[in-house]
Amino acid sequence: MFTIKKIDHVAVCVSDIDAAAAKYKEVFGLVGTQRENVASQKTEAILLPIGESNIELISPRGNEGS
Repeated sequence: MFTIKKIDHVAVCVSDIDAAAAKYKEVFGLVGTQRENVASQKTEAILLPIGESNIELISPRGNEGS
């Protein structure tokens, strides 16, 4: 048996990353610290620190019409 010692992050897929980030700030007071476009995965991501972990918001980019 193993023991979970820490969760690095939990990813949440959202359709509008800016609207989702604004809602997380409004409701929970969380502010994004790192934002990046991940071209290889056609996504954009933003990390919202919460304690020693993060909530990662992920939004699809460039997949329209696929």
